[in-house]
Amino acid sequence: MFNNGYFKSLLLKGWVPELAVGDNKDRNQWTRADLDAPTDFKSLMLNTDMCLVYDNNKKHAACLKANGGPRGRALCKKFNKSGDPLDAKAGKCCAWTGAGCLRAKGGLIKGKEDP
Repeated sequence: MFNNGYFKSLLLKGWVPELAVGDNKDRNQWTRADLDAPTDFKSLMLNTDMCLVYDNNKKHAACLKANGGPRGRALCKKFNKSGDPLDAKAGKCCAWTGAGCLRAKGGLIKGKEDP
């Protein structure tokens, strides 16, 4: 369902690629990887969902690694928009963002987030 819960799930839950769904190498999707993932049903996202929020930004990741991780954000800002669309087949990448980052950008208001 495309409601506010969908977008919160996209942003606040951890996602990892699930490749070759049903033994079909052309069927790939994203599945929950966080500790709160339900066990009675499977949550999934497609590349088209993930691309609404995330990209595969290898230049930015390399810059952060070379400059002390998150402390190097200011030095790596020039690479913020240099990523490629996220693709489950592109590697063993995962996708998540921290609630603190979303609050800092005004995307979430502390105390008003639903689980």
